[in-house]
Amino acid sequence: MCLLHSPVFAQNELIVKDIAFRGNATFSQSVLQSQMTLKPKTFFKSLQFWNSNNREHEYSENILKRDLSRIVSFYHTEGFLQTKVDTFVVETNEDESDAKVIIHLTEGDSVTIRKLNIELDAQTEFDRQRCGSILNRIRGQFRLQEGLRYRDAWLQADTDLIYNHIANSGYAYVEITPRPQLNDAKNRLELTLVVSPGPHCIFGQIEVVGNERVPASAVIKQLAFREKEIFNQDAMRKSQAQIYQLI
Repeated sequence: MCLLHSPVFAQNELIVKDIAFRGNATFSQSVLQSQMTLKPKTFFKSLQFWNSNNREHEYSENILKRDLSRIVSFYHTEGFLQTKVDTFVVETNEDESDAKVIIHLTEGDSVTIRKLNIELDAQTEFDRQRCGSILNRIRGQFRLQEGLRYRDAWLQADTDLIYNHIANSGYAYVEITPRPQLNDAKNRLELTLVVSPGPHCIFGQIEVVGNERVPASAVIKQLAFREKEIFNQDAMRKSQAQIYQLI
């Protein structure tokens, strides 16, 4: 990374009035600025007297360098693995009280999903049929799609979707493991999601302990499940929320 900046100045007196980007074709300046700790001081913000002690507008090269790393990391999560910051320039006015930061970056090509596989690692034929049916039913709801750009947020959304449906069907120990294979030369990704549902479970005996102020019967009354029912993650979460309301 090549760092270009103006001569040394008193950083505690230099106020950033503008932050601009060059080379950002995919994301707007406002989106990239939202990843930064350093903020430009606009006219509206200068009128906010209650925020007069906020130092986010004061230039600091260390903070700016950390912000540049955050921007590169943001691009990586959005599927741009080759993004780099080429240079940054700090332009000051004559009395060196105000500054404009210009960031030059190269986005590079994004990673495209060439193939998306779902691999089911089930213990029994019952589990394979039950979980396989669930996966087939929700496959059309995946955010990750072949031919589209890869995004970390979409991977998280799809793993959450799989987890919730499997865990609500009796599988308390379900795990989803992404297994990526990237062709660096072509920026093409083959992604396999390995789904390990674990054993099929039912709710066992219910015992209440540690209830010093609330009777056990009141706690049990708040449960959204009963003994010998098939395990359901949503029922567990609902029960916890209702029990907390008793305290």
